[in-house]
Amino acid sequence: MIEEFFNIFGNTFQFGLIYFDKEGRIKFVNNNFLFLSQFRQEELIEKNWPEIIIEEDKRWVEEYFRENKEKSFSLDFRIKRNFLPTRVFFSPVFKDKEFLGYLLSFFPIEKEKELEKEIIISTNIYHEIMENAIDGICIFKEKKLILTNRRLEELTGYTQEELKNIDFLELLSPKDKNQIKNILDNPESVLLPLHFEIQIIHKQKFPIDTELRIVPIAKNGVHSLIFFFRDITQLKELEKLKTDYFAMVSHDLRSPLTTIKEAAALLSEMAKGKLPKEGERLFNIIFEELFRLFHLIDNLIEVSRLETGKIKLNFQPTEIQQLINKSLTSFQIFYEKKNLRIEKKFPAYLPKVELDPDRFSSVINNLLDNAIKYSPEGGKITIEIQKLEPNAKIIKEKKLKSGIPYLLIRIADEGPGIPKEYQEKIFEKFERVELKPGVKGIGLGLAIVKNIIKLHKGEIWVESNGLKGSTFNILIPLTQK
Repeated sequence: MIEEFFNIFGNTFQFGLIYFDKEGRIKFVNNNFLFLSQFRQEELIEKNWPEIIIEEDKRWVEEYFRENKEKSFSLDFRIKRNFLPTRVFFSPVFKDKEFLGYLLSFFPIEKEKELEKEIIISTNIYHEIMENAIDGICIFKEKKLILTNRRLEELTGYTQEELKNIDFLELLSPKDKNQIKNILDNPESVLLPLHFEIQIIHKQKFPIDTELRIVPIAKNGVHSLIFFFRDITQLKELEKLKTDYFAMVSHDLRSPLTTIKEAAALLSEMAKGKLPKEGERLFNIIFEELFRLFHLIDNLIEVSRLETGKIKLNFQPTEIQQLINKSLTSFQIFYEKKNLRIEKKFPAYLPKVELDPDRFSSVINNLLDNAIKYSPEGGKITIEIQKLEPNAKIIKEKKLKSGIPYLLIRIADEGPGIPKEYQEKIFEKFERVELKPGVKGIGLGLAIVKNIIKLHKGEIWVESNGLKGSTFNILIPLTQK
C-alpha cells in the first residue's frame, strides 16, 4: 500500500527519493533521483539499497545504518555514477507501529539549505496526508482499490481491510452507482478533476451526504483516480431548514397580502372618479408595490419547491419562437416605455423542443425583465436562436450529454455589464450586483432560472466584458430522452 502511494505521488517532489522495504530491497525510485544519479530505473528496482553507494563509502554507511536501524538520521556520502557528495536523509516508515522500510531523500550538499523545508514536509508524508486528512480518501489504480485512509473508515463504518474486500459500488446509493461505475471503468477518460454530490451508505445502512472530488493521475500509461469524500450532512440539514423557513414565511405572508390587495381594489372601485390625480397616483403605487411583493413571494415559493424536488416538469413539444414571442408581447409596454429596439435572429426553420412551456416561459421572462431593467434608454436587446449539432464544441465544453442536438438561446443587452468575479455568483440565491441605481430585487430570479435549466438537462452562463453589455446563453437538448 505504501509503495502504491509513492508510485503515485513520488514524482511530485523536487528532490531524489528512494523507498526500500525492511529487507532492504528498493521498491520505488523517483525521476529526480534517476536524473541526479544517472542510473536507470530497471538497474535499481528490487536491488539492495547499498548498491547505489560508491565502494569507498559503502562499508561505513552500512555499519552506521545497522547501528541506527528504525531511527531517523542523515549521512553524507557519494553515489555511484556521478560521485557527487550528497546529503541523504533516512526516514523510517511505520504503519500501526509496524516498521515497513525507509524513505531516503537525496540532496546535493550545496542545495541542502535551500531545500531544508521540503525535507521536513517529506518526512512522514504518508501519515500526514492520508491518516490525518479531514476527507475520506481512497485511491484506485487500474480499476482496483489500493489505498484508503482512517477518515474513510469513519464515514463508511468499514475497516480498511473490509473496504478492500467489498465491492466499492455497494458503498454508494443506487442513484449514484452507474455514474461512478462509468468513471471507474474508464479512468483514462477523466482528464480534469470532477465534482459530485453523492450519498454513501454506512455499514449500519443509513445514508451520508458527501461531496466527492475525483482527481485523475496518469503515470507511464497507468491511470489512477483519487477520491476525496467530504461529509456535508450538516450543510444539507441547514439548507433544508432554510428552505422550509422560506416556504413557511412565504405562505404566511401571502394571506394578509391577499387581504390588503382585495381591500385596496375595493377602495379604488368605491373612489373611482372621486379622487384627485394625486390620490390615483398613490393607489397606483399601492398596486405596483403589491405586485412586486407577490412576485417576490412567488419566487421564494418557487425556490423552495425547486430545492426540495417538489416540481415535476410537464415536457411537451414546443415551438420556441412562439414561446419567446409571447413573452415579448407581455413585456411590450415596458420596453416601448424605454424606446428599446428588439432584434430577433431566428432561423427560418427550427424543430420543436421538448420542454415545460410554463417553466421555460419563466426563464425567458426573467431574462427579458433583467435585460429591460438594465438597458439604457433607446438601447437594443438581441435575441438569437441556433440549432447545434451533436458534435458542437460548446456541448463538450459545458460537459453536457453528448450525441444529441441542442438549442442555443442568447439574450444580449447593452446595459452596464457584469464584472467577471460576479458572473457565476449571480446565479446563486440572494446574490445581486449593483449595476444600476434604483433597480430593486433580492436576487432570486437567476437562481430560479438556473434551477429550471438544470431540470431541462441544460446549462446557462453569462458573457460580459464587465464594462458594457451582457449576453445570457442557454443550452438545452432538443429532446429529453
